[in-house]
Amino acid sequence: EVLNETYVALTSRGFSSPNGPNPGKQWLSIYKVSDPSSIKLWNRTLLDGASGMAVAGDYLYLVSHDGLFRTMDVSDVQVADVVAQTDGLGNPWEVVVAGDYAYVADNALGLVVVNISDPLQPKVGEVVSTPGGAQDVDLEGNLLVAAMGSAGVGVFSLSDPTKPELLGSVDTGGAAISVSLEGNYLWSTNQESVSVIDVQDPSKPIVLAVEDTPSWAMHVDAHGNKAYVADWKTISVYEHDPTVLAPDVDPSLSDLYFVPGVESLDVELTNRGGATLDILGLKIDDQRFNLWISDTQLEPGESATLTVSFEDDGEPVESGICISTNDPDEPVKIVEVASTNDTGSSVKVGEGAPNFLLPDLDGNLHELSQQLGKPVVLCYFATW
Repeated sequence: EVLNETYVALTSRGFSSPNGPNPGKQWLSIYKVSDPSSIKLWNRTLLDGASGMAVAGDYLYLVSHDGLFRTMDVSDVQVADVVAQTDGLGNPWEVVVAGDYAYVADNALGLVVVNISDPLQPKVGEVVSTPGGAQDVDLEGNLLVAAMGSAGVGVFSLSDPTKPELLGSVDTGGAAISVSLEGNYLWSTNQESVSVIDVQDPSKPIVLAVEDTPSWAMHVDAHGNKAYVADWKTISVYEHDPTVLAPDVDPSLSDLYFVPGVESLDVELTNRGGATLDILGLKIDDQRFNLWISDTQLEPGESATLTVSFEDDGEPVESGICISTNDPDEPVKIVEVASTNDTGSSVKVGEGAPNFLLPDLDGNLHELSQQLGKPVVLCYFATW
């Protein structure tokens, strides 16, 4: 968060380095940036779970993953300190400020309003549930926008600043994690791509253009007709030309697996662009497959169902469906198709899982057979 022309504040968004000078500790750090060639750490405050921030006057408002909302006095950054805090949040990620109110994107609760008319006594007010977990928020005038994960992006009215009202939403494909509002255009990222959305009619937001990014599109900040995208280890600039509209094809799946007994599977093809999408052709070399599409011409936001049927003769499958469209960026999309007859694994996709034991973070053992009748999700993590 930019405090002024001299200082910026940073949080690690709940991350703490085990190899740093204070392992397990999480900080709010203030850096002096008046000389960009010599950026210097100026002050550091220990704050567990520190996440999103917003500055207004002499105060920095900060949320943390432990459900707290804090007020920091940054009138003197050398002695910046927490002067007030309140609980009542769930898992907040970001915060923006307008007048006497702060609006928090809370991944657990939705959109939370905090009254900051007295910065030293912030009070949690209205909680507006969102269709998906809120992860980012931005506002301009009487409009507020939120990134709502798998539910896409939402546009809210602030006609009553104490009670945001959802006017409309749109699916951007993937899980929306960042938003930035600039005039009638809303920019969004979903780790895969950056989108620009027309919100001139807030009740009917329309995706105008989508562009895949080289890596993971984590955050976006719009200025004029340009947007700056934090794409994991790079920052890129994207420019929107409202006079140019183009279609953009987005398959719902990149791979199809035909497990024993499955004779057909569906893939949704969605037009994420701002012009008509024409599906020009479909082809797969494996003669055991047949393809059928519900529509070959899609207006912006529309979807068609591609049904893939399979005549299983016991032989392994390794092929791909070629989808040809008038998408100028990616005129050809490939959806991989495979069976589970030759995966190299002792357990095939679609088969019953073998029983196993796994320890949790506290060392307690959990047996798969004890979870019968419940959904089980296995999460595999890597560290770098």
